[in-house]
Amino acid sequence: MRADKLEGPWSQPFFVAPAYTRTFSTQSGFSWRIKGTKKTTYLYMADQWDMKTLWESRNVWLPMEIDEKEGSLKVIWHDIYDLDVKTGVWKPIRGKTYTSKYAKTSGAAFLQEATFGSYNVIATGIYGNDSTITFEVDGQGQDQWVSFYHQNIDDMGFGDQPYGQPDRINGTWQLRRISSVVVNGDNSTVHTLYQKDTHKGIILSTPLLLPLKKGKNQITVGGLYNGFDYKGADLDRLVVYPPEGGREKRSLMEKLGLW
Repeated sequence: MRADKLEGPWSQPFFVAPAYTRTFSTQSGFSWRIKGTKKTTYLYMADQWDMKTLWESRNVWLPMEIDEKEGSLKVIWHDIYDLDVKTGVWKPIRGKTYTSKYAKTSGAAFLQEATFGSYNVIATGIYGNDSTITFEVDGQGQDQWVSFYHQNIDDMGFGDQPYGQPDRINGTWQLRRISSVVVNGDNSTVHTLYQKDTHKGIILSTPLLLPLKKGKNQITVGGLYNGFDYKGADLDRLVVYPPEGGREKRSLMEKLGLW
């Protein structure tokens, strides 16, 4: 809803993110205006959580696009974006995409027809250590952000209930799956990938910072225990982003002088 002044009149409610994404599985906490020398940017500041796993809450900060003429506000998803807090200008970072169609499955994992997936397929049946999918990706010898695009429909849409908590209607629902991510066969270091539930045909993403060697790398995705089972979410694709390079590796809070 929007209004030109607090006393109204107020508009009809409207989505601020693509339909059925649950605003990218987040709950808003704050909005931040960054008044730069070239542009004023607004950040949507939220977190991802559910009633069963409050301690796993993760911050999600996304740019907003506000059109005063149209009376619209949109929260824009980008896995990685670069924000200059002095000028207020932000831009998305481009990565290289690797689809499940060209990855290698093992065990009971397989490619299933999916009209909403890349090349009309999606990898499913990912489970534990035995049913996995392995992607071969190019690395630059540094830590790099890798985003995993998934579908997970365990909650059958009931995650739309208040607080994202369908258990309150006396059902047993799984609100997120957890995948294991192993880089170049190093089983001593298993990276944990939390994959929130989605609607049918809705693909969302979760980025992980992974150590990639220069040249070819293998990224293997399996399933970890989520309190119910060892299933990993269905995977559509990975996107590998370039390393930060020589840029200052300071947090946004530090750049703004807030701590």
